[in-house]
Amino acid sequence: MKWYRYLYLGDNARKAKYKTFGLIRKNRFTIDTYIVAISVNPDNILDVYSANMLKQPHFKNKSYRDKVYVVGLAEGQG
Repeated sequence: MKWYRYLYLGDNARKAKYKTFGLIRKNRFTIDTYIVAISVNPDNILDVYSANMLKQPHFKNKSYRDKVYVVGLAEGQG
């Protein structure tokens, strides 16, 4: 998974950015955290994933995981 250098952070994610970023990198369970990534599908622009979705077997596949380019993090519903 590649991370954009100037990562967009939502208001809630900005408050605890190092903790949130660390939990995602360590593949730990995070509540109410979302990843905004450039879409792999050329018909879409962005994909929004729950950070917990990264634990699914599909995302553990290295060939797919290397295609994911994260441009933002968000926490909460609002």
